[in-house]
Amino acid sequence: MNKRAADSATDNAWGCLEARLASYARLPAEHYSKAARAAEIHGVLFADGLDFLTLAYKSQWAEGNQRLKLIEERGYAADVDAL
Repeated sequence: MNKRAADSATDNAWGCLEARLASYARLPAEHYSKAARAAEIHGVLFADGLDFLTLAYKSQWAEGNQRLKLIEERGYAADVDAL
């Protein structure tokens, strides 16, 4: 896979994760127990939205890796998988 294709696939994956978390977070928490957790994770991972995807390729990867590190450090992996 070339750099452009890898960048496009990665951008799409981050976009899908952001959209999924944002959508779940909008559900009424009284009916959807994971809505509050989705909002928390979304706020941490995407406080600035998807702006990092417009950075230079190397910077995008660094920002993505930082988000992956946050997922691990804060114990979000199981929640992300569940959502």
